[in-house]
Amino acid sequence: MTRKDNGIFTWTGRLVAGEFKFITTLGSFLPSYNKGTDGLLVLRSSDDQPDEPFVVEEDHNYIVEANLFTGVLTLTQTETLAPAYDQLYFVGNATDWGFVKMKQDVLDPYLFRFGKFFEVGKGGEFKFGTSDGSWENMYKAKNADAAYTDTEVVFVKGFDPDNKWVLKDGECGKAYKICMDIRSGKERMMMSEFTPYEMIYMVGDATPAGWTIGDATPMQTTDNPYVFTWKGTLNAGELKFTCDKQEDWNGAWFMPAVADKQPAGETEPMLFLDKSDEAFKAQYLDVMVGGIDQKWKITTAGSYLITLNQLEETISIVKQ
Repeated sequence: MTRKDNGIFTWTGRLVAGEFKFITTLGSFLPSYNKGTDGLLVLRSSDDQPDEPFVVEEDHNYIVEANLFTGVLTLTQTETLAPAYDQLYFVGNATDWGFVKMKQDVLDPYLFRFGKFFEVGKGGEFKFGTSDGSWENMYKAKNADAAYTDTEVVFVKGFDPDNKWVLKDGECGKAYKICMDIRSGKERMMMSEFTPYEMIYMVGDATPAGWTIGDATPMQTTDNPYVFTWKGTLNAGELKFTCDKQEDWNGAWFMPAVADKQPAGETEPMLFLDKSDEAFKAQYLDVMVGGIDQKWKITTAGSYLITLNQLEETISIVKQ
């Protein structure tokens, strides 16, 4: 949360129906501020004390304010929680200065994602546009010739300053994934090298191995290290993809953009989550990715052809 004044903290974001409380130390449930018998905030410092949570009745965007002096907690629904732009474009030497649309994150609309293999000699400068073909209203590097690891961003309404990030020649010949956060005043450009997973596995009661993650069904490799395919029989049921077969189920996953998604029968975007990677989880300021568990819903058993691109984060599940 953000400290508004001494003893007063605020936060704005989306809450879903459920229970919550406030902790004072990351990773520790004590001490915490809980709901007292009078409905006010009360400090809880021992497991022996009541552990009454506050309750959110309705999924919505909220402004949360906790006053530790008065004990008053206010939850105010707001309709204004939305990013300034609902589309973002990568533009630079690597695209011959053409505007390439990025993918808006389905869990956090302030995040935009882009995966690309940068060929040798095709790195160079880049920045981010908000309208196809427009050189105004752009997100640019704060510093001139910024390294791709430089997260600092400025929004420029006009043309200048025109600082850009630079991917050097020695950094090319590799794939990268970019996550751009356009929260006003908190903008971040997060770019990291992407090493493709050597195998992707299918799991779920629609697959031959069911929900036994240790026996998850492997896909087939292709000439492209980022693309996997599989052809075979699927049962009616649920399906998702594990990248590492982590037995605690908190590893890396490909999931549908929404829960219980029926395959579109054509190439569609999918959601990538790495529940074990702290840097990845830190991209989400308001979402606990560990609790996300979305699956495709196969309604008709039969023969299917699946093509998965782990760099572009797209998939097609086509009934044959």
